[in-house]
Amino acid sequence: MLEFGILPKIVRLTQATMEGTTAKVKVQNGLSESFHIRNGLRQGDALACILFHIALEKTIRDANINQRGNIFYKSVQMLAYADDIDIISRSPKSLQEATIALDRSTIRVGLDINQTKTKYMIHGTKKKYVVNIFKVKHMTFERVNSFVYL
Repeated sequence: MLEFGILPKIVRLTQATMEGTTAKVKVQNGLSESFHIRNGLRQGDALACILFHIALEKTIRDANINQRGNIFYKSVQMLAYADDIDIISRSPKSLQEATIALDRSTIRVGLDINQTKTKYMIHGTKKKYVVNIFKVKHMTFERVNSFVYL
């Protein structure tokens, strides 16, 4: 938060609200014993969305993928909205490099890439890289022919 220029007082207030929190789980008509939340964000918390977006923005910046211009002038472009990130690439190699960079930076912040929700798609007339599975390091992504964004 400090890296993004958020005032130290706001950072301290945020820490104070997140520290020492407890929760209970409701199962049918009963409540579990209280337990401490040591990491992650509380579901439904007003701060959760903002803190998640700060963490996601940091991962994208730390991945060091050029955000300027568009895909016509570079090999990789990223689009991000909420918790969705689209990596647009001119080649499988540049897609693989961008995915590795993004994976490295997400690990540092405590996030991870969801392999079951992550897909890849080939678009255009030059479909010489047609494979149904795309592998990057320890991750495997399924190929789709279409997807809905937003």
